[in-house]
Amino acid sequence: MGKIEAFFVSDLFAPAELAADHIVDDFDCGYPVLNHWLYRVALQNQQSNAAMTFVVCRQDRVVGYYSLAVGAIDHEARALQAAKFAGIRAIFVTAKDEKGRRFYERFDFEPFIKTTKLVPHRLPTYGRG
Repeated sequence: MGKIEAFFVSDLFAPAELAADHIVDDFDCGYPVLNHWLYRVALQNQQSNAAMTFVVCRQDRVVGYYSLAVGAIDHEARALQAAKFAGIRAIFVTAKDEKGRRFYERFDFEPFIKTTKLVPHRLPTYGRG
């Protein structure tokens, strides 16, 4: 599991696009597949316009991140911005495990159909009744 480090919120920078000079090597969220994504895939996908990754840093070290792709928007504020222009009606996220599913349910996401991993969240409509 990822290590817990104490620091003040004021030490953190607002989310910014991932750049080659961000230090990701010691990032550990406790999920090896998510760590690997950040270490090896995120910047490549960003450079090829397959996904955008936004990082929260303490100095130049990444302490959190999220990625946006056309089929996988996972941050409601950005999704709401996109919904105004792209007709997006819901966000679908894939919870990595039961703990992840419970996390998303705290923010009004609900299990979709018969799977416990795909969790949609309806977005407000903008002028489309």
